[in-house]
Amino acid sequence: MDFRGWAVHNSGCTCVATTPSTQVPWRWLLGGKFKIPRHDFILWLALLERLSTLDRLWMMEQDSGCVLCGRLHMESHDHLFFKCPFSSHCISLLKAAVRFQWLDVRWARATTWASKRWRGSHLLNAAARTLLASLVYHIWSERNRRRFSSTASSAPIVARKAIEDVKLRILSTSVPPSLQRSVLYRIWKLPSDRN
Repeated sequence: MDFRGWAVHNSGCTCVATTPSTQVPWRWLLGGKFKIPRHDFILWLALLERLSTLDRLWMMEQDSGCVLCGRLHMESHDHLFFKCPFSSHCISLLKAAVRFQWLDVRWARATTWASKRWRGSHLLNAAARTLLASLVYHIWSERNRRRFSSTASSAPIVARKAIEDVKLRILSTSVPPSLQRSVLYRIWKLPSDRN
């Protein structure tokens, strides 16, 4: 949170002064040309480790195991994103489909790496950030479906939903013709001319 206080200028005028807060290492992962607000919101909560995972909810009488991988592990942010065999399989499907890169390390370290790697306005970086947010959103949605309504989708279906959301966002965003756009469209297997 920024600090706001009073400051006196050399001219003698008094005004409100702002001291900037410390920047978080994952700040580049949110937003961008292809952002999907509801996905970014869930990603933001996951980056803060504020999603209501069972390791955070004390005094729960329910089983605290992961519903995605058969309740073998404690449900936590580190496990859900992406140590769980279910979410790890989703990542491997993204790697094969659109050359998505991800480190197999703890959540906080992986997001710091991704923030450094995908910073800036390059279209491939914006697509990678959006895909991460989309996958986190769909994994969290799948977790909630399994926990609260007893319905389940497979990892390939969850990965496909994440990819389709990003493809639709790319196609619905005005991107002028360029080499970056050509590479992006080729990797994502999108039609090159939009009429």
